[in-house]
Amino acid sequence: MPHEQVKAVVRDLGVAEQRRRKVPAEVGVLLSLAMNLFTQESLEQVLVKLLKGLRFIWPDPTVMPATKSAICQARYRLGARPVVELFRRICQPMATENTPGAFLWGRRLMAIDGTVEDVPDTPENTQAFGRHHSGRGASAFPQVRAVYLVECGTHNELVALGGRYAAPYGIQATAYTAT
Repeated sequence: MPHEQVKAVVRDLGVAEQRRRKVPAEVGVLLSLAMNLFTQESLEQVLVKLLKGLRFIWPDPTVMPATKSAICQARYRLGARPVVELFRRICQPMATENTPGAFLWGRRLMAIDGTVEDVPDTPENTQAFGRHHSGRGASAFPQVRAVYLVECGTHNELVALGGRYAAPYGIQATAYTAT
């Protein structure tokens, strides 16, 4: 992830903090991305891995891993907007004419893929996304139905739609589109 892009998103959206914090906005954005790479690790462990790598571009020896509550507060302060904006800026078609499986008859090959994902069990998420219901009752977690437009040659996601579990695809969905 280009560090200049992360800095630009934080600056452009005005989410930089006014005072020094244990998890600055830039680190919060990177943590939001890294937690999806290390899904079996706790957020504290992901932050430790991230800080080890960040020391090359951010050589501040006083930066120490944050506590669970500091990480939670940082993610709450940051919200989803910076990650969505970073997606829009970064996710661009990458394939060239020489990329195997990327083009057919001079046209870029794209695929549509869908999935259902669990989201944290909060009243807000339940209201926003709903739960799957079956004869045995409601699911353990609220769920979001997601649809992706993917470049075939690179598997790069260019558009992401997310919405209520019970809504048909394309209805009441929020688009996260790469420009």
